[in-house]
Amino acid sequence: MAADLKKKTEEAVAKLRQTMSGEDAAAIRTEADALGQLIQQIGTSMYQQPGAGPTPEAGPEAGPTPGGQNGPANDGQGGKGPGGEDVVDGEFKNV
Repeated sequence: MAADLKKKTEEAVAKLRQTMSGEDAAAIRTEADALGQLIQQIGTSMYQQPGAGPTPEAGPEAGPTPGGQNGPANDGQGGKGPGGEDVVDGEFKNV
């Protein structure tokens, strides 16, 4: 992150904290919106850096992986549904 963006963010946080000690809701909202815009700029600059983006180590919420380690069949419930009842994905019969 660029040093100037970091400095602007720190200043915006300090200004918002000072404004929050008062009771002017509109001023608080204005300062919070300004801080939100700076945070969006930080996110944008992070994704513009080389190598930025989702990583394969994103965790279980990243979805199923080859081998079914994160899939619903291996969710640690042993084939049980949300209420504890047995769940069958589908049955097929060859005729």
